[in-house]
Amino acid sequence: MTASHERIAQIVDRCVAQSALSQSLCGLAHLRVSQINGCDARMDAHFLSLLGAGIAIEKLALVSDWRDAGTGLTPRERAALAWAEALLATGEARAAHAQYQEVVAVLEHDELVALSLSIALENARSQQAVAGLRGQAADTGTTNERAPT
Repeated sequence: MTASHERIAQIVDRCVAQSALSQSLCGLAHLRVSQINGCDARMDAHFLSLLGAGIAIEKLALVSDWRDAGTGLTPRERAALAWAEALLATGEARAAHAQYQEVVAVLEHDELVALSLSIALENARSQQAVAGLRGQAADTGTTNERAPT
């Protein structure tokens, strides 16, 4: 990762740490971003990181089809996944005020800001990895672990 990427990641990590967001909540959102972007390397890295953090494999299996997960995800997890999808959507599907209202019903403002920054950083990283810039996108995000290269 370049020095500028590292500085941005540190700022986002501090923002997340100062909010009430859990690492696992950010990790689930990051996993969804990687899935949307089709980045196998980052999907694997987030999957393994979340498993290592004690998240059940059954829960991780729900992420790609989370709307049909029933009670397998908490309201906060569902909100984080919905917000990740909303922020990555383009055109008519972009994040709307109604989606924002649904998310702020379960996340505090500082959590939403931190989650949004974290999602944006993960989107950039997974897009870079898909483009073949793995050396700049190998960090798994809000944890200090590195994805295998």
